[in-house]
Amino acid sequence: MNTAIFVSFGGNVIRFSAEHPALLAPLAVHLRHCQSQTTASPLSAFHLTAISETWVQISENGSVLLPRLERESAWQILMQESLTRLNGACTLGPVFHAAAVQGEQGGVILCGPSGCGKSTLTAWLVLHGFCYLSDEVILYTGEGYISGFARSLVLKNGSAFILKCLTENIQREGHQRFSDGSLWLAPLLLQSIAPCVQTLPRLLLFPQYQPDAPLRVRPLSSAESLFRLLQNLVNARNLAHNGLEAAARLAHQTKAYAVVYSDLNAITAWIRQTINKPIA
Repeated sequence: MNTAIFVSFGGNVIRFSAEHPALLAPLAVHLRHCQSQTTASPLSAFHLTAISETWVQISENGSVLLPRLERESAWQILMQESLTRLNGACTLGPVFHAAAVQGEQGGVILCGPSGCGKSTLTAWLVLHGFCYLSDEVILYTGEGYISGFARSLVLKNGSAFILKCLTENIQREGHQRFSDGSLWLAPLLLQSIAPCVQTLPRLLLFPQYQPDAPLRVRPLSSAESLFRLLQNLVNARNLAHNGLEAAARLAHQTKAYAVVYSDLNAITAWIRQTINKPIA
């Protein structure tokens, strides 16, 4: 029996299908909060075909994309490739390579490339009372709000310690550990409510994790913030003026800082203190 799930972001939809639900089970769990009620005209249609108990084939729009790979590799590839296609097709507003959470006084954006530590910091903030939006991309709208792709948090090998911080009475079914040591962690393991749909951003951080580094914070001007935002804008070609005007609005709307950190407790305390200060 063929089964399918539909995932949406930025006004577009991706379809995943397979002959058996077990082939899609990890994607269904870890894209739970991204699933769409709209099933018409998907941007791409990915299909998983079992070759053996271990190996699968990935097709896209009826053509073989990858003829033979292990199941866990297929899930990782589909998670990333689907988001790449959704990002690239979005025309609703600028999409930034950034994570985001919501605090009591508004949203916090953690913007930067892979490896800067934003997913680990996002998981830690959610574990300590912030509400999850996204660990990878955000969409900024003309009304000044941000929304996120609320997939499960994707943590690299060095960040898997987050799972050990959960209390023993929390169910562990919402995580998927891979042979390379990376981890998919469902947001409901970290918080008791569903991920936030959108928030008004107040704080814009460009974090960089450095082992054993003391917390270092440097305020950014709107011009510096804009320059950094444009470096992390992923759909500029789809937007008027390549997204420059929209990115400038976001830069003016938020307090922006470049942050170097190693101590998660220290940066969390600083974020709580800073987000409560009025914007000058």
